[in-house]
Amino acid sequence: MLNLVADENMPAVEALFGDFAHITRLPGREMQASDLAEADILLVRSITTVDDNLLAQARQLKFVGTATIGIDHLDTAALESRAIRYSNAPGCNADAVVDFTLSGIYKDAQVRGQNLKQLHFAVVGCGQVGSRLLERLRLLGHEPLSCDPLRASESGFEHTPIDEVIRTADVICLHTPLTKRGDAPSEHLLDEARLRQLKPGALLLNAGRGAVIDNAALLRVAYDRPDLVLILDVWEHEPSVNLQLAQRCFIATPHIAGHSIDGKLRGTWMLYDQVCRSFGIKQRFKLEDILPAPRILGVTLAEDAEPHRLLQLVYDQWADDRRFRASLVADAAQQRANFDHLRKNYPYRREFAALRIGVASAAQQAELLAMGFKVELQS
Repeated sequence: MLNLVADENMPAVEALFGDFAHITRLPGREMQASDLAEADILLVRSITTVDDNLLAQARQLKFVGTATIGIDHLDTAALESRAIRYSNAPGCNADAVVDFTLSGIYKDAQVRGQNLKQLHFAVVGCGQVGSRLLERLRLLGHEPLSCDPLRASESGFEHTPIDEVIRTADVICLHTPLTKRGDAPSEHLLDEARLRQLKPGALLLNAGRGAVIDNAALLRVAYDRPDLVLILDVWEHEPSVNLQLAQRCFIATPHIAGHSIDGKLRGTWMLYDQVCRSFGIKQRFKLEDILPAPRILGVTLAEDAEPHRLLQLVYDQWADDRRFRASLVADAAQQRANFDHLRKNYPYRREFAALRIGVASAAQQAELLAMGFKVELQS
């Protein structure tokens, strides 16, 4: 039997790995070097930094997996120097983050009475999440700008510099990982100078990494610019949260944009797949074996129904916002504990694609397919 240490909040670990591993569950933020002394496999999420300090006593560790798209919390040089294989779960919760993003965009437009067709969109960070968001926006009839300097040299990719995005976009969606070095570091990509150049009434949505925006600068700018609309799912220094900034947001949530049950289970299964490949273990399970049945199996729309109304039926973003605001307290230690509690106990949520929609018109069908739903045209 292999020895496996896993984040306590990672789902389906026992179901997938139990046949060939002895499993130890630990809080992700509290993992210590001594916990890995006899571990062969380590499975983490974004809240665990895997570096020289954590690996100091890992005498027999052979594989580290993170059930996340990004790997900025893995010190890859430290892993490679120890000949420890590592893997992430690219795209595991990308659709859930896109669902979150579209829900916020439509909610803001509904509250402000905006016509989305008249707005200019931009996506900053065009990896797994950003590229899928670009695709959905294009299917919805928009022509979004794409900003990703790491992809600027790719054939067919139209990169728009960040300063042009700031000047021209009405809606800016940030989905970039956090990088502090290299040719195009993303830390504080949106500093105070750029934030002050945002268009009047702009919507700024961050579901990537908190420190891509200078949060202290954003608070200063937001107080000077009441016209700006903020949707923040990620926070600089989280689980600590700038309480004043959270209060200023239109929608504020505790890093849960990707927390669909689909995304969580897909992430664990992708690591199971990589572990089986790395250790020569025959796979017993497919992803479909561990996905639960949707609680809402299907919906039929009347001919005059507005398709975007379905977004709240599938995902009530206001509920996440209310729970988060209720958790924000002055006591810093308690506030950090509340942040992790909300993530650990996040309610059941399926992705848009889990719901089958029956529609009466081809126009409804086209719009809902673009949003990411499964759609059937009723005869």
